[in-house]
Amino acid sequence: MMIQNFLSRKAVAIHPSAVTLAEFQNYGWTQEDIDKALKNGTGYNFDWGHIVEQIFERAQDHKHGYIKSVTWYFCLDKMLAKFHQAGGNLGELSELSLNYIGRLKRQGESSWPVELSDDDSFEAFSLGVSTDDNTEYGEKKINDARCWIAEIFLVKHLPSLIQYLDNVNASAEL
Repeated sequence: MMIQNFLSRKAVAIHPSAVTLAEFQNYGWTQEDIDKALKNGTGYNFDWGHIVEQIFERAQDHKHGYIKSVTWYFCLDKMLAKFHQAGGNLGELSELSLNYIGRLKRQGESSWPVELSDDDSFEAFSLGVSTDDNTEYGEKKINDARCWIAEIFLVKHLPSLIQYLDNVNASAEL
C-alpha cells in the first residue's frame, strides 16, 4: 500500500522524526531553522522512514518554457536511530548510503532514470529528475522515474542498502 501511495502521488504532510530532530539539535539548528528547512513538507511514509517529495517549477526563458524537477529525499529514520545508538550520526549514514548506491549505479544492470545526490541536510540521500520539456514527454520522464523508484529501487536496491547499513552498524557496535 505504501508503494502504491507513492505511485499514485498520494502524498501526506511529513514532519521530522524524533531522531532527525535530535540530529538537528546536535548541529545547533534552532526551531526556526528546522521549520524553514522542512516548510510544507509532503511525502510518503514507509516502515523504514519516509520520502519527502519536492516539486520545483521555474521559468527558464520565453523560448524554452519552464524547468520542472522532482526530488525525493530518503529519510531512513529507523536506521538513523540505530546509528545514534551505536554513536553514529546522519553524516555517516549519508556517506555510507551514497557510497553503496554509487556502487550499485556503477554496476549498472539497468540505466537509472534519476540522479543521486546529497544536499547535506536532513536525509540520508536523494534521488531526483528534471526536465525542461513542458509537454507530455517531460511529464512522462518524471512519471517514468517515479515508477522506477517504486518498482525497482524500493523493492530491490533499498532493502540491500538497509541490510548493508545494518551490517556496518552492527560491526561498529562491537
